[in-house]
Amino acid sequence: MKETRDILTLFEALNSHEVFTPPRLARQMLSLLPESIWREPGLKLLDPCTKTGVFLRESFYLLYEGLSEVGVYEAEDGEVYDLSDHQQRIDHILKNMLFGIATSELTGYMARRTLYGVMEANVRKEDAAFDSFIKSDSFSRWSEKEKYHFLTRNHFNDYFKPELFQGPFHKGFEAEGNIFYPVKEVAERVESDGFIAEDMYFPFIDDRTQHGKILEIKEGRMKFDVIIGNPPYQVSDGGNSRSSVPIYHHFVEQGRSLKPSHLVMITPSRWFVGGKGLDKFRENMIADDQIRTIVDFRNASAVFPGVDVAGGISYFHWAKGTSGATNFISEDGKTQDRSLRALDEFPVIIRSNKASSIIRKVQSLKEGHLFLDAIVSPRKPFGMPTNYIPRNSGTPCWFIQKHGLKYCRSEDFTDRLDLINKWKVLLPIAPIAGQTNFTKPIRFYQSSNVRIARPGEVCTESWIVGRSLESESEAESFKSFLFTKTARFLLLQGVISQHVTRSNFCFVPDMVNYDHLFTDSELYHHFGFSKDEVSYIESKVLDTE
Repeated sequence: MKETRDILTLFEALNSHEVFTPPRLARQMLSLLPESIWREPGLKLLDPCTKTGVFLRESFYLLYEGLSEVGVYEAEDGEVYDLSDHQQRIDHILKNMLFGIATSELTGYMARRTLYGVMEANVRKEDAAFDSFIKSDSFSRWSEKEKYHFLTRNHFNDYFKPELFQGPFHKGFEAEGNIFYPVKEVAERVESDGFIAEDMYFPFIDDRTQHGKILEIKEGRMKFDVIIGNPPYQVSDGGNSRSSVPIYHHFVEQGRSLKPSHLVMITPSRWFVGGKGLDKFRENMIADDQIRTIVDFRNASAVFPGVDVAGGISYFHWAKGTSGATNFISEDGKTQDRSLRALDEFPVIIRSNKASSIIRKVQSLKEGHLFLDAIVSPRKPFGMPTNYIPRNSGTPCWFIQKHGLKYCRSEDFTDRLDLINKWKVLLPIAPIAGQTNFTKPIRFYQSSNVRIARPGEVCTESWIVGRSLESESEAESFKSFLFTKTARFLLLQGVISQHVTRSNFCFVPDMVNYDHLFTDSELYHHFGFSKDEVSYIESKVLDTE
């Protein structure tokens, strides 16, 4: 089937945190799995966050072809299937091999419609289609002859049998088939406590679900060989309108806990270096040598046209019982960068092989020295939030740029880091605001958004202190170092979103002696970068002005 004629390519994002998977991307992910599994009649595959049902449909095509020469097979349901027979092969795949947990009632209907041809699995396709037709505007407008021609030329697919899900295993779940969602349970919660189902409830990771089949899956009583999906990325955390927390890692962790042979999932790439609450998840991922492949797209629109996911999108293949280096593939829209690497070489995942080489040179030369992640202040260096209201007198205080230097009350800040009596280089907390496509050269840190604070001056959470120093000339020297493309390139390797905090400086060395104005020429020579490495650095970072 040509992708341009595939209806699943026409769906938009469901909401702010769920993105539909294009069929082409689903096929790319499935291609990471061993070809031999599609010839295994005992295989069970689960999409624990199904939306359009695209993974289930594409898996159906692969199984239908792969099982054609298997012959007679006695399945788990006690039935004997001749898999060389077209209809029996279809029956076995749909009944015994493909399973899904929907993210909402709506996506449950969509996924069933994709895989079975009907929204409720205990309804005949012909009946469902005819019922929809007689309720349409066309039925009332068309003549009897037009109705006859429409019905006789519209050959309904006859492979799906609603009787498939009438046995003991599906008792009470006949309408769901093998694509489950706790509709009644969610409806009761919405009515009783104002529960926002589509924004907050995903049964695969929610401990509150009482759905019998979903519990069988989560408790491991139903075993799966392959778990694959594109989970919801985030939910609101109850803060301001833009405040949210990631949840995709919970799907990964839950999927891995079921001990499949293969786990393949799409996630935002933010976990590579940061993300709210993702530190432990990142540690576990980079320490796991069972990850066979990671495919990283630095620009999310390369795989999700029209969708903006800050920091890009990636998918991975985890294979139980394997070990060794990970095949890391990074795409920036123009080139593809491939390498075999140990994910735990660095504390975060570096997306570029050229950047990895540059970082190794810096770390080798600066071995035993501090890097700036040990020197840059944490957030709220003086304990004051961004929304602190400026005062007309008191201690000089730097606020967001539209306010600039105003005042705060002395009792409203703390000096736990012993900074107030020193010169301070103040760095904005979001220096890359407005740019989410990291394939393009980036301009950040410049005279218009970096401040040198004098002794006695403090700041709100809008700033972090890059370094505190004893004199203005030292502060100017440190500022000149940060303004070099070298320093900003090294910083960029630890950044994957618009915000920059102290942990992102893990590859930027402390130059110790800040007694002159730094230049890139000096640093290129100091670190021994090759011409190709210099060209690469300069292609990724724009001038400060």
